[in-house]
Amino acid sequence: MAIALAVVALLVAGGWMLWVVSQGTNQFIEPGWSAFRYAAALLLAFAFAIAAVITVKLREPANRRITLAVGVIAGLESLLFGFVWFALVVMPFPS
Repeated sequence: MAIALAVVALLVAGGWMLWVVSQGTNQFIEPGWSAFRYAAALLLAFAFAIAAVITVKLREPANRRITLAVGVIAGLESLLFGFVWFALVVMPFPS
């Protein structure tokens, strides 16, 4: 179950990245909370990644490599979501 959740998180994040790349570089994205509509799929992938980590913690798999792989995927997904959230919401506001 944890592997499936991690794979779904990776696929959703990959699909989101493909969509972002296909939009081009000259697109204007409004800063602030309205920018979250661009990151809604990434939020879903983040939720799947956290669910995968919780599943691994509740039911330890027999193979430690599975635990490590799920942790790495969830960690990368968390970093990606944090980076996008920071770039879309926090950075546009002047200090």
